[in-house]
Amino acid sequence: MKRLLADWLKEPVYHLSRHNCLTVGDCVEGISIIGATGSGKTSSSGRAIAVQMLRKGFGGLVLTAKADDLDTWLGYFREAARDPQFDPDYQGDPAHYDPLQSGKLVVVGTKTLYKFNPIDYEFRLAVDDAAATASSRLVSLFMSALGSGDGRGAGTDPFWADALRELIAHAVDLALFAQATVSTQGKLLLPTTPPSLQQLQDIIRSGPQSPEEARSQRWQDSDALCPCFLRAAYQNFSAAQAGHVPRQEELLGDLQDTFQFWLKGFPGLAERTRSVVVSSFTAKASGLLRAPLRSLLCSEGEEACHPDATPAATFHGQVVLINLPVKSFGEVGAFAQKLIKTVWQHATESNLRRVDQPCYPVFLWADEAQHFLTPEDVLYQCTARSKLASTVYLSQNLPNYHAQLGLHSSSATDALLGSLNVKIFHCNGEPTTNEWAERIFGTEESEEPQKTETDSHMGNSGGSTSRTKVWRRIPYVPAYLFSELHRGGRPMGRSEAYLFMAGKSWKSCRRCDEQLTHKVVTQVMSGRGVKHLFLQYGDRQHCQPGKEDCCAVCVSQTP
Repeated sequence: MKRLLADWLKEPVYHLSRHNCLTVGDCVEGISIIGATGSGKTSSSGRAIAVQMLRKGFGGLVLTAKADDLDTWLGYFREAARDPQFDPDYQGDPAHYDPLQSGKLVVVGTKTLYKFNPIDYEFRLAVDDAAATASSRLVSLFMSALGSGDGRGAGTDPFWADALRELIAHAVDLALFAQATVSTQGKLLLPTTPPSLQQLQDIIRSGPQSPEEARSQRWQDSDALCPCFLRAAYQNFSAAQAGHVPRQEELLGDLQDTFQFWLKGFPGLAERTRSVVVSSFTAKASGLLRAPLRSLLCSEGEEACHPDATPAATFHGQVVLINLPVKSFGEVGAFAQKLIKTVWQHATESNLRRVDQPCYPVFLWADEAQHFLTPEDVLYQCTARSKLASTVYLSQNLPNYHAQLGLHSSSATDALLGSLNVKIFHCNGEPTTNEWAERIFGTEESEEPQKTETDSHMGNSGGSTSRTKVWRRIPYVPAYLFSELHRGGRPMGRSEAYLFMAGKSWKSCRRCDEQLTHKVVTQVMSGRGVKHLFLQYGDRQHCQPGKEDCCAVCVSQTP
C-alpha cells in the first residue's frame, strides 16, 4: 500500500528481536553486509532483509553477479508469498508462487522479451531540459560506467579521464547537431531522440587520424560517419547563423567547439594517446553492440524500453532484475549493469520519483557489489533517504572495494561504506576488514587491576606489594572475534553476525533472547542502551508458535 514519506520512515521492516527492528527509515540510510565466502551473508542477513522488503511492498533494481541469482530471488518471492497480504490475488501454495507470472518480478535478460536501452531512457529523462543538459547527462552516464571496475578509479592520471570525457562529449554533440533541424525562422532544433551507441562508436572510429587527413578533401568528402556528420552539422550551423535568432549564440558556440575538436584537437593528439582514449570507449561499447546484448540494450524507437522494465515501474512496487550475471557475461555484463544502475539512480533522484505523494519505497540490491561500483554512488547515497530509496551492497571485504576503485582508493571506499549507515559483519578472516570493523564499533573505558611487587635486600626489610587500578580503552568488539563467528551449515546449523548502526541504541530482553536464541551483546554505553546487536540465524525449532516471522532467527532457515 502506498504511503507518504513521513509515514513510511517509522514502519518496521525487519524484526531483529521482540523489541528491536530495522525500520524503513533505517533501510533508506543504506545497508552494507560484509562477510567471507560461505559466511552466510547472502543466505541469512541478505535473505532475511530481502524477504521482509518484498513483504513491505518495496520495488527495486537487482544487479546480478552469479548465474543462480535469478533462482535466489525467485526463492525470496516464494518465501514472501507465505504472507497472505503479499499478493492477495494469489490463492495457491506459496511454494509454487511465480512472481514472473504475477508481474511482481520482471527479468531483463537475453532469454526474455523485456528490453531496456539505458541511453534512450537517460536522454528522455532530460528531454524537457536544455539540449546541453541532455548531452551532459549522456556524457556523465558513460563516464560513470567507464570510470570504475578496472582498478584505475582513484590512482589514474586525471588526464585520461578528462580526455575520454572530451571525446564522448564531442561525439554526442556532433551526432545531435548533425541530426538537428533548422526552422524557417532560423532556430536550431535538436532531435528529441538520442544518438545510438552505434553512431557514437562509428563517429569516434572514423575521426581523422592526423591534421593532414583532417585537411584532405578525400577524407572530408568520404562516406564515413564522422565527416558525413560534420558536413550536415556545418549546413545546420550556416542556416542557423543566417537566421540571427536571439539567445542561440551559446548553442552555436558549442557547435564551433565541436568543429574545432574534430578538425584540430582530435587529429592533433599523439597517436598512442589517441588510440588509448578511443579504445577506452570502443572496447566496452563494442561488447554491447554484439549479439545477444545488442537487441536487448541497443534497440531504438518504440522498442527501446519496455514500460515494465523501466525505473518508473520500480516506483510502483515492481522489482526489475538484470539477468546479465558477471560470471556469465564478464566485463560486458558488468558494464551494461552499471549503465542501467546509473540510469536508475538518476531516475530515482529526478522529478519522476514523487515522494510528496503516496508512494512505495525502493531498493537497489547488489550482491558481489564490487563489480557494480561507480563514482556516483556516494553522491547518490547522500540524498537517497529523501527519495525513500535503500541501497543494499553485499561483498566479502574491503580489499574487494579497493581493487575496483583503484590502488589508492581507501578514501573512496571509506566514503562509500561510510554513507551506508547500517553495517552487518559476518565471519571474516581478512585483517584489514576486521580491524576496520573494530574501529567502527568503538571502544569503552575499562578498569584493569595492576599488581606491582618489589624486593628489598637492605637490612631485614622484606619486599612490598602494591595494587593499583588503571583505566584503559578497550574495543567493544575486538578484531579477532569476527574470525570466530559461526559460518552456518553443519554441525552448528547457524550463521552469526554483528550489526552496527550509528545513532541507534538497541534494547535487550533476556526472556526473549533465551527463547529465540537471539543474543544481544551485553556491552552498554553509559546506560543508554546496547551499542550493537549480535545476530544468530538458525533453524526454526526455537520459534514461538504463531511467531514464525518475529525475528532474525525466524525469517531464516538453516544455511
